[in-house]
Amino acid sequence: MKVDSYDEVDKLLIWENSYTALPTLLDLYSKMPKSDWLKLLGEHWTGFDNLSQHISELRQLIPDGNVRQMMTPDELIALEQLPKRITVYRGCDNDLASFHGLCWTLDKNIAMDFVVMNRYHREKPALVTATVFKRQIAAIKLDRDEQEIIAKYPKIQRAKPLYNRDLLRAD
Repeated sequence: MKVDSYDEVDKLLIWENSYTALPTLLDLYSKMPKSDWLKLLGEHWTGFDNLSQHISELRQLIPDGNVRQMMTPDELIALEQLPKRITVYRGCDNDLASFHGLCWTLDKNIAMDFVVMNRYHREKPALVTATVFKRQIAAIKLDRDEQEIIAKYPKIQRAKPLYNRDLLRAD
């Protein structure tokens, strides 16, 4: 089946939930223009709740470097304003596999919030600090005020186990 248009797939994804939308989009990769597929991936990225289950496939399908199609005009401006090398953070399980995710943030407190949210609650939480060059960032996503950075291979600097006292921070 060849998909006719970006609009057709966008309408299809609206009917999917946060766990079925990404597999549906992945299934359509070879059936539509790559630029449209990347645009849809970027537009729906923050609505996917199962990115980690598809990390290997996403690493293969997302091109290296900045993927302009995955960003809005405001996100492109935000990316341009970043320094050449940045520090990013990830709140995740305290295990090596979780340290190497695609989703990072520019804000340490946002990363720490992810380990206590009911949806993402972790039994053994950790805060991972990494660095990434701007040219290695696939996209920046600003639609949920998470300052999300999509990066395939940031260089991990530190992984710190978090305990209850670490999670009780004053803003």
